[in-house]
Amino acid sequence: MDRTTRHGQLFRGDWHILALIFVADVMSRRQSGTGPSIRSALGSWLVEASSSTIDSSHMIHSVQRLSAEFHWRLVTLFALLCVATTGACQTGRGGRAPDAATAARWSNDSAKYVRDSIKWVHDSLVIDSISRSIKTDSLYRLYRAQLRAGNPIPLERAINCERAKLHWVYGSLAAVDAIDRMFDTLFRASDSADRTRVSNRLGNMSADDMMEVSVTQRTCGRTSLWGPLHPDSVSGTPLLTRAGRPARPKPIR
Repeated sequence: MDRTTRHGQLFRGDWHILALIFVADVMSRRQSGTGPSIRSALGSWLVEASSSTIDSSHMIHSVQRLSAEFHWRLVTLFALLCVATTGACQTGRGGRAPDAATAARWSNDSAKYVRDSIKWVHDSLVIDSISRSIKTDSLYRLYRAQLRAGNPIPLERAINCERAKLHWVYGSLAAVDAIDRMFDTLFRASDSADRTRVSNRLGNMSADDMMEVSVTQRTCGRTSLWGPLHPDSVSGTPLLTRAGRPARPKPIR
């Protein structure tokens, strides 16, 4: 599966969520004239995170402002969707109105689904924006060089250090997504033999080899040289843990 379509596949079947994302993005463009969308603006700020000279507090404040602006557009649109669909959903089979307890339960479940969906879409877009701002050029070149190296161990250490740096600066969720996207174009059909050779060598490392490729201050240098450590969250979106997709409320029967 092409990992670049991961978020699109998560939204598949929820056409209303996709429509909300599209409309909210259009609204942000219209409100700012010819300026960038909220999603593009998030990426333009976060791409600066790799610079050790960036003012982290200013960057995070800007991301939070843009993200909050986008969040409230989603709130409004989801509310309109809920109002438009409530009447149709609060009838059971045969057109009979449900009892009060069932209607109240459905109403509470639906409200929770709306809240959770807003948060899920918001978090998905924030992480996606961060991941698409991450430059993996250096990591790509290291992997390509490792395929041609007689001894892949030293380059494995460099690869692990570079991956750790991306996790340090951007958080694990965005870093993993960016690296996965890089892997989609990393290897070629002609690399099969070299990939097998490298894999076999790395699968038979000695204890000394394992120490050599581990991520430590001795092997990778001080983490302070990588840039500022990522925050735990940006505008309420955790950068280390991903929430599951909200479950739709069960229809009234």
